[in-house]
Amino acid sequence: MTEAEIKKAKMKELVAIYNEHTTKPIKKFADMATATRRVMKLLHGKQVEGKCPACSKKIPKGTKLNHQRHVCSCGVEFYADTGRVYTVDKLGRSKAIEKSWKNDETKSKRSVRHFVRVKPSKGSTQEFRSVKQAFEHFDLPLNEHIKFRMELKAAGTLTRYDMKWEAIQSN
Repeated sequence: MTEAEIKKAKMKELVAIYNEHTTKPIKKFADMATATRRVMKLLHGKQVEGKCPACSKKIPKGTKLNHQRHVCSCGVEFYADTGRVYTVDKLGRSKAIEKSWKNDETKSKRSVRHFVRVKPSKGSTQEFRSVKQAFEHFDLPLNEHIKFRMELKAAGTLTRYDMKWEAIQSN
């Protein structure tokens, strides 16, 4: 059965074909794309011809297409078997971050540093470089520090864990 015939087949036919060629029969596929992909893999092995979703260049024959990412010569990275784009950003992660620093608003927000001042109900006020450092010092649950930090930044001051917390901004 050719790729074109598989793509034209109805869902029931694809289920029947799949069940003929596998040791684990199924009742249905989640969707048509999954059915087509799995039947093509089953009948033609993992070497299915595909095209780049951006520039339509053919993927070289022999490329393993079982949920592996493929980077086309045009720079687009995608899942070769489904054509689903993984990233369209041709810059790459580090170049994209570098570019984002050129935005003045982003740069000013990232440049702001906060430290935290904590006053326990019994004891003196202490300052910490971060909420995480304060959580570690007071043996508080670390899995809650990020959510707490966001709340503290928004509120400015909070009273939690039997302590008064204050976010202090420094440039």
